[in-house]
Amino acid sequence: MQEVRVGLATTVEDCLAVGEISYHVNDDLHWYHAINAAVNPLDLQERMSAIASNVLHRHHGLVVVARAQERIIGYILAWEQAQGGPEDPYEQPNVKTEIPGRNMTNWQSLCDEIDSVCDRVDAERGSLLCKLSIMQTFPLIVLKRDCQHAIDVDEVAILPEYQKRGIGRKLVEFVVQSARDFNLATIVLTSVPEAVPSYEEKLRFERLGVPIYFGVDEKSELVPMWMRLT
Repeated sequence: MQEVRVGLATTVEDCLAVGEISYHVNDDLHWYHAINAAVNPLDLQERMSAIASNVLHRHHGLVVVARAQERIIGYILAWEQAQGGPEDPYEQPNVKTEIPGRNMTNWQSLCDEIDSVCDRVDAERGSLLCKLSIMQTFPLIVLKRDCQHAIDVDEVAILPEYQKRGIGRKLVEFVVQSARDFNLATIVLTSVPEAVPSYEEKLRFERLGVPIYFGVDEKSELVPMWMRLT
Protein backbone atom coordinates (compact mmCIF):
# COMPACT_ATOMS: atom_id res chain seq x y z
CA MET A 1 0.00 0.00 0.00
CA GLN A 2 1.33 3.42 -0.94
CA GLU A 3 2.17 5.82 1.86
CA VAL A 4 -0.36 8.66 2.06
CA ARG A 5 0.74 12.07 3.32
CA VAL A 6 -1.67 14.78 4.48
CA GLY A 7 -0.78 18.47 4.40
CA LEU A 8 -1.75 21.91 3.17
CA ALA A 9 -2.10 22.71 -0.53
CA THR A 10 0.25 25.45 -1.66
CA THR A 11 0.12 25.85 -5.44
CA VAL A 12 -2.20 26.60 -8.35
CA GLU A 13 -1.63 23.03 -9.55
CA ASP A 14 -2.92 21.74 -6.20
CA CYS A 15 -6.14 23.74 -6.66
CA LEU A 16 -6.56 22.40 -10.20
CA ALA A 17 -6.28 18.86 -8.82
CA VAL A 18 -8.98 19.68 -6.26
CA GLY A 19 -11.33 20.71 -9.07
CA GLU A 20 -10.76 17.46 -10.95
CA ILE A 21 -11.28 15.26 -7.90
CA SER A 22 -14.39 17.20 -6.85
CA TYR A 23 -16.16 16.42 -10.10
CA HIS A 24 -15.16 12.75 -10.30
CA VAL A 25 -16.18 12.05 -6.68
CA ASN A 26 -19.35 14.15 -6.48
CA ASP A 27 -20.77 13.00 -9.80
CA ASP A 28 -21.47 9.64 -8.15
CA LEU A 29 -23.77 11.37 -5.63
CA HIS A 30 -27.39 11.09 -6.72
CA TRP A 31 -28.42 14.64 -5.79
CA TYR A 32 -25.29 16.16 -7.35
CA HIS A 33 -25.84 14.32 -10.62
CA ALA A 34 -29.50 15.36 -10.70
CA ILE A 35 -28.43 19.00 -10.51
CA ASN A 36 -25.39 18.88 -12.81
CA ALA A 37 -26.05 16.05 -15.28
CA ALA A 38 -26.24 18.45 -18.24
CA VAL A 39 -23.29 20.62 -17.17
CA ASN A 40 -19.95 20.54 -18.95
CA PRO A 41 -17.60 18.80 -16.47
CA LEU A 42 -14.85 21.32 -17.24
CA ASP A 43 -17.10 24.14 -16.00
CA LEU A 44 -17.60 22.34 -12.68
CA GLN A 45 -13.91 21.57 -12.32
CA GLU A 46 -12.92 25.16 -13.13
CA ARG A 47 -15.40 26.52 -10.60
CA MET A 48 -14.19 24.29 -7.76
CA SER A 49 -10.56 25.03 -8.58
CA ALA A 50 -11.32 28.74 -8.28
CA ILE A 51 -13.10 28.21 -4.95
CA ALA A 52 -10.14 26.17 -3.65
CA SER A 53 -7.79 28.98 -4.66
CA ASN A 54 -9.94 31.48 -2.78
CA VAL A 55 -9.96 29.29 0.33
CA LEU A 56 -6.20 28.90 0.08
CA HIS A 57 -5.70 32.66 0.28
CA ARG A 58 -8.28 33.30 2.96
CA HIS A 59 -7.72 34.01 6.65
CA HIS A 60 -8.08 30.67 8.46
CA GLY A 61 -8.82 28.97 5.15
CA LEU A 62 -7.73 25.35 4.78
CA VAL A 63 -7.19 23.39 1.59
CA VAL A 64 -5.84 20.12 2.97
CA VAL A 65 -4.76 17.47 0.49
CA ALA A 66 -3.81 13.80 0.70
CA ARG A 67 -1.00 12.63 -1.56
CA ALA A 68 0.04 9.14 -2.63
CA GLN A 69 3.60 9.66 -3.82
CA GLU A 70 3.19 13.01 -5.62
CA ARG A 71 -0.40 12.51 -6.79
CA ILE A 72 -3.23 14.28 -4.96
CA ILE A 73 -5.87 11.66 -4.22
CA GLY A 74 -8.18 13.54 -1.87
CA TYR A 75 -8.83 16.86 -0.18
CA ILE A 76 -10.91 18.78 2.32
CA LEU A 77 -11.95 22.45 2.14
CA ALA A 78 -12.73 24.38 5.31
CA TRP A 79 -12.72 27.98 6.48
CA GLU A 80 -13.75 30.22 9.33
CA GLN A 81 -17.29 31.44 8.84
CA ALA A 82 -17.93 34.75 7.14
CA GLN A 83 -21.63 34.44 6.13
CA GLY A 84 -21.02 36.26 2.88
CA GLY A 85 -18.97 39.39 2.45
CA PRO A 86 -15.54 40.08 0.98
CA GLU A 87 -13.91 36.93 2.33
CA ASP A 88 -16.51 34.36 1.26
CA PRO A 89 -14.70 31.98 -1.16
CA TYR A 90 -17.87 31.60 -3.24
CA GLU A 91 -18.49 35.33 -3.56
CA GLN A 92 -15.39 36.24 -5.56
CA PRO A 93 -15.11 37.48 -9.17
CA ASN A 94 -13.24 34.36 -10.30
CA VAL A 95 -16.15 32.06 -9.35
CA LYS A 96 -18.85 31.65 -11.98
CA THR A 97 -22.31 32.35 -10.63
CA GLU A 98 -24.17 30.83 -13.58
CA ILE A 99 -23.22 27.46 -15.05
CA PRO A 100 -24.87 26.48 -18.37
CA GLY A 101 -26.90 23.30 -18.06
CA ARG A 102 -27.36 23.33 -14.28
CA ASN A 103 -30.85 22.19 -13.24
CA MET A 104 -31.85 25.13 -11.07
CA THR A 105 -35.26 23.60 -10.32
CA ASN A 106 -33.63 20.62 -8.61
CA TRP A 107 -31.10 22.88 -6.89
CA GLN A 108 -33.83 25.12 -5.54
CA SER A 109 -35.68 22.05 -4.26
CA LEU A 110 -32.58 21.04 -2.31
CA CYS A 111 -32.20 24.57 -0.92
CA ASP A 112 -35.85 24.58 0.17
CA GLU A 113 -35.36 21.26 1.95
CA ILE A 114 -32.29 22.59 3.76
CA ASP A 115 -34.25 25.68 4.79
CA SER A 116 -36.90 23.37 6.24
CA VAL A 117 -34.29 21.42 8.22
CA CYS A 118 -32.77 24.67 9.51
CA ASP A 119 -36.20 25.83 10.65
CA ARG A 120 -36.79 22.56 12.51
CA VAL A 121 -33.42 22.78 14.26
CA ASP A 122 -34.15 26.40 15.18
CA ALA A 123 -37.45 25.33 16.71
CA GLU A 124 -35.77 22.60 18.76
CA ARG A 125 -32.54 24.33 19.81
CA GLY A 126 -33.20 28.03 19.41
CA SER A 127 -31.97 30.26 16.60
CA LEU A 128 -28.90 28.30 15.54
CA LEU A 129 -28.53 27.81 11.79
CA CYS A 130 -28.23 30.13 8.82
CA LYS A 131 -29.76 29.38 5.45
CA LEU A 132 -27.33 28.32 2.76
CA SER A 133 -26.56 30.29 -0.36
CA ILE A 134 -27.92 28.91 -3.63
CA MET A 135 -24.45 29.48 -5.09
CA GLN A 136 -22.75 26.78 -3.04
CA THR A 137 -21.41 23.70 -4.80
CA PHE A 138 -22.04 21.43 -1.82
CA PRO A 139 -24.90 22.11 0.61
CA LEU A 140 -23.33 24.15 3.37
CA ILE A 141 -25.02 24.93 6.67
CA VAL A 142 -23.51 27.57 8.93
CA LEU A 143 -24.13 28.60 12.51
CA LYS A 144 -25.74 31.87 13.51
CA ARG A 145 -24.23 31.77 16.97
CA ASP A 146 -20.51 32.32 17.50
CA CYS A 147 -20.09 33.09 13.82
CA GLN A 148 -16.51 34.23 14.25
CA HIS A 149 -15.58 31.11 16.25
CA ALA A 150 -16.69 28.31 13.93
CA ILE A 151 -15.23 26.61 10.89
CA ASP A 152 -17.26 25.20 8.00
CA VAL A 153 -16.23 22.05 6.17
CA ASP A 154 -17.38 22.43 2.59
CA GLU A 155 -16.18 19.19 1.02
CA VAL A 156 -14.33 16.00 1.84
CA ALA A 157 -13.51 14.06 -1.34
CA ILE A 158 -11.36 10.96 -1.88
CA LEU A 159 -10.84 9.21 -5.21
CA PRO A 160 -12.84 5.95 -5.23
CA GLU A 161 -9.82 3.67 -5.44
CA TYR A 162 -8.43 5.21 -2.22
CA GLN A 163 -11.63 5.24 -0.18
CA LYS A 164 -12.18 3.17 2.99
CA ARG A 165 -8.52 3.45 3.99
CA GLY A 166 -8.89 6.08 6.71
CA ILE A 167 -7.74 8.95 4.50
CA GLY A 168 -10.90 11.01 5.01
CA ARG A 169 -10.46 10.65 8.76
CA LYS A 170 -6.89 11.96 8.52
CA LEU A 171 -8.08 14.97 6.54
CA VAL A 172 -10.81 15.78 9.06
CA GLU A 173 -8.41 15.33 11.97
CA PHE A 174 -6.07 17.85 10.33
CA VAL A 175 -8.93 20.38 10.18
CA VAL A 176 -9.94 19.65 13.78
CA GLN A 177 -6.41 20.31 15.02
CA SER A 178 -6.17 23.46 12.88
CA ALA A 179 -9.47 24.72 14.30
CA ARG A 180 -8.10 24.21 17.80
CA ASP A 181 -4.91 26.05 16.83
CA PHE A 182 -7.09 28.92 15.54
CA ASN A 183 -8.96 28.94 18.89
CA LEU A 184 -12.26 28.21 17.15
CA ALA A 185 -15.15 26.67 19.06
CA THR A 186 -17.16 24.66 16.53
CA ILE A 187 -16.86 22.67 13.29
CA VAL A 188 -19.95 22.20 11.09
CA LEU A 189 -20.42 19.90 8.09
CA THR A 190 -22.96 17.85 6.14
CA SER A 191 -22.28 14.14 5.64
CA VAL A 192 -23.56 11.41 3.36
CA PRO A 193 -25.36 8.77 5.49
CA GLU A 194 -22.75 6.03 5.09
CA ALA A 195 -20.04 8.27 6.60
CA VAL A 196 -22.09 9.27 9.68
CA PRO A 197 -21.03 6.31 11.91
CA SER A 198 -17.38 7.13 11.27
CA TYR A 199 -17.91 10.79 12.14
CA GLU A 200 -19.75 9.80 15.32
CA GLU A 201 -17.59 6.91 16.55
CA LYS A 202 -14.10 7.88 15.39
CA LEU A 203 -14.21 11.68 15.29
CA ARG A 204 -16.84 12.50 17.97
CA PHE A 205 -19.11 14.59 15.74
CA GLU A 206 -22.79 14.83 16.73
CA ARG A 207 -25.87 14.91 14.52
CA LEU A 208 -27.36 18.34 14.24
CA GLY A 209 -31.11 18.01 13.67
CA VAL A 210 -32.83 15.81 11.12
CA PRO A 211 -31.35 14.62 7.80
CA ILE A 212 -31.72 16.72 4.69
CA TYR A 213 -33.63 14.73 2.08
CA PHE A 214 -33.48 15.69 -1.58
CA GLY A 215 -36.19 13.66 -3.29
CA VAL A 216 -34.32 12.30 -6.28
CA ASP A 217 -34.31 8.80 -4.80
CA GLU A 218 -33.95 7.04 -1.48
CA LYS A 219 -30.16 7.59 -1.40
CA SER A 220 -30.34 11.36 -1.76
CA GLU A 221 -29.82 12.33 1.87
CA LEU A 222 -27.37 14.51 3.77
CA VAL A 223 -26.88 14.63 7.53
CA PRO A 224 -25.95 17.91 9.31
CA MET A 225 -23.26 17.35 11.95
CA TRP A 226 -21.09 19.38 14.28
CA MET A 227 -18.25 19.13 16.76
CA ARG A 228 -17.91 21.51 19.71
CA LEU A 229 -14.24 22.04 20.54
CA THR A 230 -14.73 24.04 23.74
